[in-house]
Amino acid sequence: MKKFFTLLAFVAISFSSMAQWLPQASGFTEVSRGIKFMHAVSDQIVWATAYDGSGTGAYIQEFTRTVNGGDLWTPGVINNTAGLEPGMIFATDGNTAYVPMYKQTGALPQGIYATTNGGTSWTRQTTALFSNAASFPNCVHFFDANTGWCQGDPINGDFEMYTTTNGGTTWTVVPAANIPAPLSGEWGIVGYCSAVGDNIWFGTNKSRVFRSADKGLTWEVSTTSLPVTFVDVEFASATHGIAMDKGASTVGAMSETFDGGITWANISVTGTVLTNDYAYVPGTPDTWVCTGAAEGATGIAYSYNGGHTWSFFPDTEGTQFLATDWISSSIGWCGAFNESNTVGGMFKFNGNLEEPLPPTNLEGTVTGGNDVHLTWDAPGGGTGSTEELIYDNDGVFTGAYSYEGFTMSTHMSPQGPCQILSLKYLTSIDAGDNSFNAEVYGWDDVAGTPTTTQLYTVGATAVDQDWLEIDVTSANLMVSGDFVVGFGSINATTYVAYDADLDNGRSWDYDPSTSSWAAYNEAYLIRAVVQYTDGTIRELTAVPAKDAPVQTRIANSARTSFTGITAEPIPARTRGSRELLGYNVWRNGGMIANQITDTFYDDMDLANGGYSYLVTAVYDNGESTPAGPVEIEITGGGNQTSIVLDFEAQADFDLTFTPWEAVDLDGGATYGFTGITFPHSGEPMAYIAFNPLTTEPAVTGMLPHGGDRLGACFASVPPAVNDDWMISPQVTLGEYPMLSMWVKSYTAEYGLESYNILVSTTDNNPSSFTQIAGPIEAPATAWTYVEYDLADYQGQAVYVAIQCVSNDKFIFMIDDVAVSFITSTGNQPSAENLRVYPNPATDMLNIKSGVEITSAKLYNVSGQLVYESNGNSNEMRISTSEMPSGLYLLNLTTKEGTITRKVSIR
Repeated sequence: MKKFFTLLAFVAISFSSMAQWLPQASGFTEVSRGIKFMHAVSDQIVWATAYDGSGTGAYIQEFTRTVNGGDLWTPGVINNTAGLEPGMIFATDGNTAYVPMYKQTGALPQGIYATTNGGTSWTRQTTALFSNAASFPNCVHFFDANTGWCQGDPINGDFEMYTTTNGGTTWTVVPAANIPAPLSGEWGIVGYCSAVGDNIWFGTNKSRVFRSADKGLTWEVSTTSLPVTFVDVEFASATHGIAMDKGASTVGAMSETFDGGITWANISVTGTVLTNDYAYVPGTPDTWVCTGAAEGATGIAYSYNGGHTWSFFPDTEGTQFLATDWISSSIGWCGAFNESNTVGGMFKFNGNLEEPLPPTNLEGTVTGGNDVHLTWDAPGGGTGSTEELIYDNDGVFTGAYSYEGFTMSTHMSPQGPCQILSLKYLTSIDAGDNSFNAEVYGWDDVAGTPTTTQLYTVGATAVDQDWLEIDVTSANLMVSGDFVVGFGSINATTYVAYDADLDNGRSWDYDPSTSSWAAYNEAYLIRAVVQYTDGTIRELTAVPAKDAPVQTRIANSARTSFTGITAEPIPARTRGSRELLGYNVWRNGGMIANQITDTFYDDMDLANGGYSYLVTAVYDNGESTPAGPVEIEITGGGNQTSIVLDFEAQADFDLTFTPWEAVDLDGGATYGFTGITFPHSGEPMAYIAFNPLTTEPAVTGMLPHGGDRLGACFASVPPAVNDDWMISPQVTLGEYPMLSMWVKSYTAEYGLESYNILVSTTDNNPSSFTQIAGPIEAPATAWTYVEYDLADYQGQAVYVAIQCVSNDKFIFMIDDVAVSFITSTGNQPSAENLRVYPNPATDMLNIKSGVEITSAKLYNVSGQLVYESNGNSNEMRISTSEMPSGLYLLNLTTKEGTITRKVSIR
């Protein structure tokens, strides 16, 4: 039975900031056509059905299709189906597609409608009857070009199902004895099915999932762990799948299985689950994407861990997204609503949805009594990262060749020096001798051709209709650049697959009788797995891909020609587009170093106490899970004092923060949320202890950095401009004083929020403060840790202020604010007023001392003197911009003696 769509287009779509999503025009002439279901056949071919999102509730029979990756979408109408409505769509190629059409009004027959000419005309396949008064077609799926299955609601006490082996020309009913009986009032839902290989599943309105392991011929059923509700189901493999609650009041509750749907368990979710559609991303370990179009729950989110943790794609919140389907981690589409036939309706992913790999082997040691030295290895570990070099279209083939006496080969281009771990071939066989030679050749960069020098060869036996992987690790094949992997054809009954529709510029044939190579214009399905051994590759790649099972019989043939053809080599399909930017270092839950590029860090001059360290890797597409924790105990330092404002001592929506003071100097009324209420909404105020989960209704897309509340400064309504202060109590600063906090702009839609940092040495009247930093913009993408040096005020009694100076923006957010310093225990250096900052240093190292400095020397970790200067001043500056990154020892001679400090240079 149809679960009726009620989602309407309610916002204008903004394309400008969605860097990872390229807008495409779905092609529909009528505005607000929403993408209802989508099926991506390949990286070039996608079909989708539409519905009327304008609010008029029109029954339409429209679809759209692309055969060039979305550069052009061509809309069409499923002819002779007035009064019917399309459910899901399933296509086998650019010409052939199937749609279950269910009746909304009129007398035309419902059922499975098919096209074989790209949607120009459609024909009802009459042997899939769906003619009973209770009939309602829900799903259709094809396992290959001929073998298919379709399903509808129960009739005569059993689900109505059919199978076909001839592309739907003839459908055969699945016997009732092969199907578990439905519960009272149980039915299926349009499009709520999933298939992997010969396995297929569908969900019902009673939280049950039916499953078949033989292409729909026989069935079993199980109950998920979800409450009784509509359940959609998607599977990543024959064993692992996720069921989602799609009931009317759903918040995206999910249940998972790891035994093919026999048993289910609830998923404990972190982050926001969107409920319009969700999909597994093929070829990934466990990456999923979900979309949202309901008011208050819009955007696109992704999960790297099987739906347990979700994060939004940047800048997608606030835009409606509908159906989604994926080919690989770099190729996927999300539907939307169109604005015209040339604007909107479809988005194509422009990135690589690879899980950010974390650093490894994090270790920490105490040095100098009160310093911590951290070290770690680059992502991939000390032995480097692994990549599968793929130059085919994710296993797509058009046939297989034997080429007796010749070697058919693929040119491989790794990212750097590496070891070849394995060779992979998609092979097919006939009766007889099924041996071939697995070969490796070098590459001549000057000539742009393979070399005739054979680096390695081993005899192998092909498998039928599957990938064969040959482990060559023991051969220790180390290469410094490109190489060539060959299929040495030595008989007429062993074949390697090819794709006649892809000229990847990397296919080469070798004639050993003449020791000559010739380029070829069809892609061989030959791959290699390599490992980069130095761990320094900056552009990391996906883990070796999961090979999809071969579902269509490979057509074998013999090659006879040997001709040279020139084409530009394509890059590896798995080559990641992300870049490793650096590392974030975290101490006790707060970031203390941002995007450093070294694989070490020195946390210096610590107070006595326990410290927990984490390190994450930061990429241009996100941040990894942390390495660690490493627990360290400091006993030889001073004691840290912090005056903290984390908003947890306040009640929800308090406007006072004793002993901190909030001051509203602009006095203007403030903006609020449309359709959301909370105490003091719209009133003049400086800051409010804001709990986004206790507003009416709850605010989506807003979470404190920690705890239940955050400090929110709402924009003043023009002509007023924010002049809102958060002032600390008076505090006498000890050594190494700083202000630290987490900041965020709620949204970038109206511009980023701005703030200043100020200090007063007299009183807490705003006119008494001196600005030391700002105006500074708060990022909107994520909470960001910031800290401000208060060393110029060491030993003084001060007030510290945060001033919001945004002009007609929305919400400036702060959390976990702290004024911190160290009180010496007497174990500190004799020159107690010595300051060396910033540390780490990038361009300049500043030295201030309470006594006169007579000389300064800087040594690297090898003991070499790299800098020396004599002086007679209390202050010195050392230029570090040309010094190599690393750890140094600073030796200072004063009139009171010698002091040594560790210094890190970035």
